[in-house]
Amino acid sequence: MEIRKACLEDIENNLLNLYQELFEYHYNNRPETFKKSNIKEFKQELVDKINDIIVIEEKGRIQAFAIYTTKDRMSQKVLFIEQVIVDKKSRNKGYLKELINYIKKIAKERECSRIELCCWEFNQNAKEVYEHLGFKKQRTIYELETNW
Repeated sequence: MEIRKACLEDIENNLLNLYQELFEYHYNNRPETFKKSNIKEFKQELVDKINDIIVIEEKGRIQAFAIYTTKDRMSQKVLFIEQVIVDKKSRNKGYLKELINYIKKIAKERECSRIELCCWEFNQNAKEVYEHLGFKKQRTIYELETNW
């Protein structure tokens, strides 16, 4: 297993497939929130974010990835995990824990005071895993749909 920064070649080595799978999962659960995209748009998004993606590669194939960014929040630097997914066939092997440990190192290098991520309410499995990895619920976002 190798954890490293992503490169453009990774897009065709399962990174695009995982990104599309992640989108489909969210779209299927919240179609009113996520706009349907196509492969070309997904590829471009990955190209645009390639410098902020880490991957886990094993046996020549990308098994997991995380997209992150650094943000300034109330005079503090925060490393924010935008997207994270582990290939369905590779779950429960500790890959997410390895990604988070790698992200902790990046956060330390960037002098971030904390690491944050968001998780949709429908994604109960992810919430349980994040809490198992030490994340604590910070806040709840409420929404009110309007029909005008």
